[in-house]
Amino acid sequence: YKTNTFIESCRIEEEECGMLAWYARQLSSRPFLTGMWSTAAILFSGDVIAQQLIERQKKHDWVRTARMTAMGGLVVAPIIRPWYLTLDKMFGSRMLISV
Repeated sequence: YKTNTFIESCRIEEEECGMLAWYARQLSSRPFLTGMWSTAAILFSGDVIAQQLIERQKKHDWVRTARMTAMGGLVVAPIIRPWYLTLDKMFGSRMLISV
């Protein structure tokens, strides 16, 4: 991941970037592990939202949430990281829109 420019700009004003700068540094220094934790956190949040807001379950199924979290961190992340790296090599960042 190309986060060096962001990291350098945030070193000057650490207070303004805070958690985002920390995450960018982690992504730069430990991309695989950071991706696993990020994917696990996203699937955890998604399952909690699905059960509470969409399905409106009276009792939260924590076993289901644990399965989703483990699936995200231990199965999905290791599979999608090489896929996205392959796509980046094939197409590069020319597909991205600058904002």
